[in-house]
Amino acid sequence: MAPVLDGPAERGGVAVLQILGLLERAGFERAAPDSAAAVHLFTEAGRLAYADRARYLGDPEFVSVPIRKLLDGKYLDRRARLIGERSMRQAPPGDTEANGTSHFSIVDAEGNVVAMSSTIENPFGSRIMVRGFLLNNQLTDFDFIPGSANQVRPRKRPRSSMAPMLVFERDDRVRMALGSPGGPWIINYVAKTLVAVLDWGRDLQAAIEVPNFAAATAHFIGTGVLL
Repeated sequence: MAPVLDGPAERGGVAVLQILGLLERAGFERAAPDSAAAVHLFTEAGRLAYADRARYLGDPEFVSVPIRKLLDGKYLDRRARLIGERSMRQAPPGDTEANGTSHFSIVDAEGNVVAMSSTIENPFGSRIMVRGFLLNNQLTDFDFIPGSANQVRPRKRPRSSMAPMLVFERDDRVRMALGSPGGPWIINYVAKTLVAVLDWGRDLQAAIEVPNFAAATAHFIGTGVLL
């Protein structure tokens, strides 16, 4: 079944699916769980996904967002070949921090499932309270570099890394509902948890407790971090 993604400016789902597709092509299943090789492959896949995110993902009412191409198997094949034994440090895009985020996953007695992430962005949002609710400050989700897909413009929706996920068995039963806070690192947190459950056989709580690891992004200068 083809993935269904709603609102690419508001979701990190495209990048999560790219990371998983790249890992599948990079021999991730041969790397031992929690090993340096696994961390290397994961961070390199993250570099490639974040590079595409910075180049292509923005408000679809202002820019063309090539979701199908970004998730196309042949495209991911080409991108995965960029992953080698050494860090690429800064990944190129392909051709084609927030403390105000929360997430909840709920399954009710009738089997209805929801995975929901929400954010006011910065701590205390815009510092304005209306009827007991803090207003958000989504301007921090824009890029302020001219020429980017996510540059700030009037009436434009900013891009977010929020990535609530539902995972289904082949018979359409829900296996997991998950998501995370964490600003730009949300994509890595969710992808790591999926890898730990689906590839490493951990239960969900143990998967969440696996130390977080990720390639550094434009927001965090460096070559790689353990979080």
